[in-house]
Amino acid sequence: MQNADKAKTNLQQKSVEPLLTVDEVCRLLQVKRSTVYSWVQSGRLACVRLGRVLRFHSDSIGRVWTEGLRQSRKEKND
Repeated sequence: MQNADKAKTNLQQKSVEPLLTVDEVCRLLQVKRSTVYSWVQSGRLACVRLGRVLRFHSDSIGRVWTEGLRQSRKEKND
């Protein structure tokens, strides 16, 4: 029981970010569901699989957003 109490205490001490759903990611990035699934399959967007359900850390969404901005700027300069 002591190990379980330690694990629970460790989780409580860490700042746990809520995971985002596919629909929330779509809304944030303004893309279709099929785009999100395609990005997951290609490895462009990291996810957590909980059974058949996908969830996303907000930092992985930020990376995709930043990558998209870089590509957009690069295309403008070319």
